[in-house]
Amino acid sequence: YNPNQEAFDSCASTLIKQFPSHPEIFLFQASYLWGDELKMVFKKAEAAVDNAPDDWSDAQLGKLYKDISYHYYLESEFPQAFTYIEKAIARDTTHKRSLEYARILIETDRRLDALNVLRSIKDTTRITWELSNKADLYLELEDYASALALYNLIDEIDSTYNNNVKIANTLEGVGEYHSARNYLVADTSMGWNKENALKKLLLHDLKFQSGDQGLSTYNAFRDFGYYTCLLYTSDAPDKRSRVNHGGGRIL
Repeated sequence: YNPNQEAFDSCASTLIKQFPSHPEIFLFQASYLWGDELKMVFKKAEAAVDNAPDDWSDAQLGKLYKDISYHYYLESEFPQAFTYIEKAIARDTTHKRSLEYARILIETDRRLDALNVLRSIKDTTRITWELSNKADLYLELEDYASALALYNLIDEIDSTYNNNVKIANTLEGVGEYHSARNYLVADTSMGWNKENALKKLLLHDLKFQSGDQGLSTYNAFRDFGYYTCLLYTSDAPDKRSRVNHGGGRIL
């Protein structure tokens, strides 16, 4: 909530009326509008570029095209997002080393290119959410070693920030199954969402731990009630790996 929203709207309206075609005004509007209003701003901005291209610097054009690209990305219109991020990079190469570019490459089945983009971004920031976003993309691309290195860096900055499940998935990817299980066990000690945490631990045990360990975890999970009676998962080793409540057995 902005207590000065009325004043902001008034100032913004006056500014836009005085400088309707200035590149910085278009970029300013793109920073706070959404939906149909944002689409209209983009349409007017592109028309302004066509009418007076010399009024726009390469940096301004790069920012405009990146904003349009991100809008298409949020709308799940990935081919258009890719077209505009390429236009942004053509004007300002700094956008080639961005997480937004990597995300679009992933969504357009250019996974190796996305991995190269991530590796080109230096991890100089100490902002945990930025590091976490990059680590998550490494995890999605199955570069577990790089993801784990970033999760460890985040832990050094703020030990409360990391997501235990993501770290466990990363450790599974590098074969550190015992360490991965420790993170999943830690989540089961929480007072909220305990059932879901125990379910994730059970799926891990079915894939990576002994039958005795899997049965022990299953018995704890079964205690949550009838609706846990039958659990199928594509994450299990194969389609035969399921938990059957009625028989009290892991099949």
